[in-house]
Amino acid sequence: MVAENDEVDEIYDQLAELETLGNELYDDFYIPSTLAGTAAALRNQGGGLKTGYIMGKEQRGRVIKREFKIPPKQITVIAAASGHGKTTFCYNLALRLIRENKRPDGNPPKVVYLSYEEPAHNITPKIINAMAGVNLADDNRQAIAEDIANGGTGAFIDNPQLRGIYTAAVKEFYDMANAGTLTVKYCDLDAADLCGLIQDLYKPRSRW
Repeated sequence: MVAENDEVDEIYDQLAELETLGNELYDDFYIPSTLAGTAAALRNQGGGLKTGYIMGKEQRGRVIKREFKIPPKQITVIAAASGHGKTTFCYNLALRLIRENKRPDGNPPKVVYLSYEEPAHNITPKIINAMAGVNLADDNRQAIAEDIANGGTGAFIDNPQLRGIYTAAVKEFYDMANAGTLTVKYCDLDAADLCGLIQDLYKPRSRW
């Protein structure tokens, strides 16, 4: 009977924890029921992270242009069919988030790029390719990967102007990496651990 009572107590403790968690989730995600509450929630939310991407929508014969922003404290899904540029879009999005935004201390935000498909050393040449934004060789990514493996001097580029663009992109990438502004990692976390990591990013840190 003692064992059974202990088990019952444990169940009650778990239910109490779930109730507390439920209340916390409600407090975080409830829909304000008053105009003042909605206004306060919108003011606290802020405008989101700027991306630099302008979207046009026709309304009443006019094209209304608005900047696409990443809403705060939400998960934004980029979805499209295979081969339609999702990954390239995400590379450019990561760079634009850093270049277009500033934290309250005046520094750029910190962006973490996690991939479930490729290790960081394979992703790096692709991001540098996106940073350069110009055609450097018949196979940009392969040529950049081979050049990075040999020191990133741009020796494969004959045109001095293009070589300058490329070496500037290499420098910018590693400046971002060394400053902790852009972190590229291979991710093998399951969904629950990844969500926990995302939640952890919202905890205040003195060094940020």
